[in-house]
Amino acid sequence: MVALAGASLWAARPPGAQAAPVRNTGPVVIELFSSEGCSSCPPADAALSELDSRQSVDGVVVLALEEHVDYWDDLGWRDPFAQAGFGARQGRYAAVLTSGQVFTPELVIDGHAVGDVDVAHLAQSVRESGQEPKAMVRVKRQDDGIDVVVQEVPAAAGDDDAEVWLAVTESGLSTRVLRGENRGRHVLHAPVVRMLRKLGSVRAGTFHIAGRLEMGPSWDRSKVRVVVFVQRVQSRRIVGAGSS
Repeated sequence: MVALAGASLWAARPPGAQAAPVRNTGPVVIELFSSEGCSSCPPADAALSELDSRQSVDGVVVLALEEHVDYWDDLGWRDPFAQAGFGARQGRYAAVLTSGQVFTPELVIDGHAVGDVDVAHLAQSVRESGQEPKAMVRVKRQDDGIDVVVQEVPAAAGDDDAEVWLAVTESGLSTRVLRGENRGRHVLHAPVVRMLRKLGSVRAGTFHIAGRLEMGPSWDRSKVRVVVFVQRVQSRRIVGAGSS
């Protein structure tokens, strides 16, 4: 079990000088909206997989979420990992991001920046987002139990509430696509989101919940990761994350 959370950092200082706290930083969440029916998606899958395999970029932890949309399913190939809710989530991003469009593949960094499929550019976006202030998010799992603690959520500009979301991902998934744009291709995936659920809302900068984590019977538990993130309702910015 690995628990990831933001940490308080302290700037270097000369002898005798008083310590100056630096803002809490933490993992960066990268969401990829993808489909096995889209011929442009495999390179994005590969780019996200590469960053996920590194686990961090210059010390910034990367939490990869590959969300398969279902709006490609009537074009020749039904994606076994697609969920209607992911397309709706992407639509909410389109309402606030500069692109204003829904498309695949789309990479969204911490809910507020559209990433480039190029690994070098994507890594730079991770570095930049990793410098932003983040909430402290602690996720603990034991057997089927889970305990989530969120603290020190950064203040929002205006009246923009924060929600806490839980994503369960499974790594190592792949498919031999039989029809559609990727016909005959063996498609490999970054960690695929099997479940995405809102846990609740932040109150006075904190949140806590404990309970039982349900998993699908076909999921490989040895390859499952739980990602918890804090997201603004209006701006869609992700302001804290952790995983186990």
